[in-house]
Amino acid sequence: EIVDGLNSTAPVYFVAGNWDYHVFDTMTGQIERNGKLIQAHGIEILTTPQQIQRGSDHFWLVPYFSYNLNQEIEKMVSTHLATSTDNEERQRNQQILDYQSSLLQTIHSIHDDEIQIGLMHIPLTKEELDDLSDFPKYDLVLAGHYHGGQIRIPLIGALYVPDHYSPKSGFFPDNKFISGLYTGKESQQFISRGLGATSVVPWLKFRF
Repeated sequence: EIVDGLNSTAPVYFVAGNWDYHVFDTMTGQIERNGKLIQAHGIEILTTPQQIQRGSDHFWLVPYFSYNLNQEIEKMVSTHLATSTDNEERQRNQQILDYQSSLLQTIHSIHDDEIQIGLMHIPLTKEELDDLSDFPKYDLVLAGHYHGGQIRIPLIGALYVPDHYSPKSGFFPDNKFISGLYTGKESQQFISRGLGATSVVPWLKFRF
């Protein structure tokens, strides 16, 4: 219903959130059943960096990518591939290696002077926005996940966001960081408050 209501004449790109199951395999990049339903609405699922061209100019839409995580995955899968004798397991491991290698090659092919917009669900941390050594050179990150706190008290702000990296485990977060634009030392990030609400406790599933 949300997708049908966009009525956009511009290209629409999708990244998976917490509850978007069976959209695509994050290890192999293969589109799964719910992803095919999304694609049927004319939406592109952002599994690899995409160049957006406008006349003679362009920029890149880049999904979440960590160099360290990429290396860990390749190392782990290469070890399994060298020891496994199961054909199905070997095939999947090879698909993972091919996808991770392709991601790395594409990101390396983007020049530093080209504009890169990171499109992801979970925001980067303040520390990561100050030091992008583990990430592509994002000029801007667009993210969500926090819902602006979902429950906000006048004069106080948000009570909680799902951010386990924060000093208070997400309670009483810095309101300057959890929605809108925040500028770090190396990149800036815009966090949308999004739509709807979520909670593991059903009676807290509302916005206030």
